[in-house]
Amino acid sequence: QILILESIFNSGMVNPPKDETVRIRKLLERFGSVGDANVFY
Repeated sequence: QILILESIFNSGMVNPPKDETVRIRKLLERFGSVGDANVFY
């Protein structure tokens, strides 16, 4: 999950819109449980 989030951040996405956070959360959930803090902060 951390590698995915780092990749997203390094691509320039710092504050994703709500619809994008939903997509990111679904992606991260493939690899374990996800709380809002994982995606938003």
